[in-house]
Amino acid sequence: MTKISLFLICLLATAGAFGQHPVGIFDDHLDIGNPKMPGDATYDTASQVYMIKGGGANIWFNRDEFHFVYKKIKGDFILTADFEFTGDTAGAVGHRKIGWMIRQSTDEGAASANACKHIDGLVVLQWRPYRGMFMRDPEEERFYPKKGGQTIQLQRIGNVITMKIAHPGEPLQLVGSCMVDDLQKDVLAGLFICAHDSDKVAGARVWNVRIDKPVIHPYTSNPHVPPVVVHDVFASRVETIDIADGHRKVLGGFPGPVAPPPGDKPEYSPDKKYDYYSANVNGTTQIWRMRPDGSAKEQLTFDEYHNWFPHVSPDGKWLAFISYPMDIDPNAHPLYEEVMLRLMPLTTPGAARVIAYLYGGESTLHVHCWSPDSKQISLISNSEPAR
Repeated sequence: MTKISLFLICLLATAGAFGQHPVGIFDDHLDIGNPKMPGDATYDTASQVYMIKGGGANIWFNRDEFHFVYKKIKGDFILTADFEFTGDTAGAVGHRKIGWMIRQSTDEGAASANACKHIDGLVVLQWRPYRGMFMRDPEEERFYPKKGGQTIQLQRIGNVITMKIAHPGEPLQLVGSCMVDDLQKDVLAGLFICAHDSDKVAGARVWNVRIDKPVIHPYTSNPHVPPVVVHDVFASRVETIDIADGHRKVLGGFPGPVAPPPGDKPEYSPDKKYDYYSANVNGTTQIWRMRPDGSAKEQLTFDEYHNWFPHVSPDGKWLAFISYPMDIDPNAHPLYEEVMLRLMPLTTPGAARVIAYLYGGESTLHVHCWSPDSKQISLISNSEPAR
């Protein structure tokens, strides 16, 4: 073989290695299974919104056809985003689908787990346990009785994959879990779209896209198992959220966790008539308020969550706070946990609603987290460390 031939082979190999098409936080996007109608993906930096489109006959049996927007991830992670179909949906096949996918490779028959939202409202977790295996109905599926949903979450802890979904304002609901042994330590994870019709192209808008790396065992009493050092696990994002529609934007980040301010002091309302605080009186931590002299104590939240860090909007109309899951020590408020940012009206009747699902906690809401016009909240969320 001549030197020129060797040079050309090396040049082609190098071109292939750099032939990816990164979009937003993802490494690449491409069609899987060679669908008849090609797909695409774009990212708007200003709005931090992904627009994806794709063809494909199906994601099922022993091979798939769809468009995939993905990055390579190692270990445990939590994928969360908001999804909606776009474009001309008239006459669309009911099983047109969008969502999150974890996949071993770009092979059309790769082992995978898919959190699917269909255009007819069907919600399902489906998976292919091994490469080339025919997916079975209903053995490789977990159906959710409620239709539709906007926020989809797919979590991997070890080889256990869990899907959750929520309509705007409500807590995430469990769809189901599965075990996919053929998904190795390094996987491809990302957004997918499938028209479920070889002759059509489906479109979707995806926003509030977050990939989080959880701390599974931050503490252990076993002297032979070293504790996890949080600073070695986390990076942190600085974000803003619009309270009207829940749209979040990342403003920047830090290489480690952001330390919370010392103490958990009550917060005064703008008119100085009340102090807002968290207290565990009956086994769960709830939000309370009282007069500055300690009189007229009033409980404001009454649910199964542990609610911490109340912050009143400058116009006095809203109360923002962090809700921890039920299995947390009610007297603890760690900074490395799956939490909800919730909003409660103070001047009109109404229940608290979820405006963000995030990985954070103690450091998420700091003093003066509200914008002066009471329309946005700044927050800190934990994220995957930079490579």
